[in-house]
Amino acid sequence: MRRMLFGIALAFASIAASAGPAGAPVTVQNVPLPVTPTQAVIPFAKFDAVRPPIMCLLRRTTEPPVWSESKTCTDAAPITLSDRFLIWNVIYQPASAAYPMDEDYKAASCSGMYWLSIDGVAQRIAAVSWSPGQFQSIVLPFPVPIEIPAGSSVVQRLDVTMSGGRINQGCNLSVQAIGAHQ
Repeated sequence: MRRMLFGIALAFASIAASAGPAGAPVTVQNVPLPVTPTQAVIPFAKFDAVRPPIMCLLRRTTEPPVWSESKTCTDAAPITLSDRFLIWNVIYQPASAAYPMDEDYKAASCSGMYWLSIDGVAQRIAAVSWSPGQFQSIVLPFPVPIEIPAGSSVVQRLDVTMSGGRINQGCNLSVQAIGAHQ
C-alpha cells in the first residue's frame, strides 16, 4: 500500500514539475488556415456536351426462344475538339420505342453501354439497364472527371441489348456526356 501511495505521489510531482512555474505567460495566436477549393469554378458558358446525344432504337424482330437481340449505333463522323474537355457525368434517357407493348412487356429488359473512341481507342464509359416501360432519365456522375485532350478526334458509340420480351417490343435510348471545356 505504501509503495502504491508513493508511486501516485511521484506521478503527481512529475506532472507538476513538467507544467512549469505558475503564472507563466501564454500567447494564443488566431491565424486562419489557408482554404483551397476542392474543385475549380467553371463559368456556366463553358458547360456543354461532347456533342449532341447519340440515339439508338432496337426493335425485337424475332420471337422467343431467341433470348436477346443487340444493336450498335455510332456517330456518323468524328468530331475534333478544339480545347480540352472534362466529362463529369453521363445522362441516359430511355424513351418509348413507339411499338405496341403486349402483356409480356414486363418480362423484357433493356441495357445500354456507352463508349467513347478517342483518337481510335475505344473505352466503355458507362452502362445502364432498365425496363421497356420505364422512361426516367438516369444520371451517372463520375467521382473524378474524364479528360479528353484538346485536338482529340471523338466518336460516340452506343450498344443497346434487349433481353426477353416479344416481337415488336423495343428499347429506345439516347445518351449524352456532360462536362465543360477547359
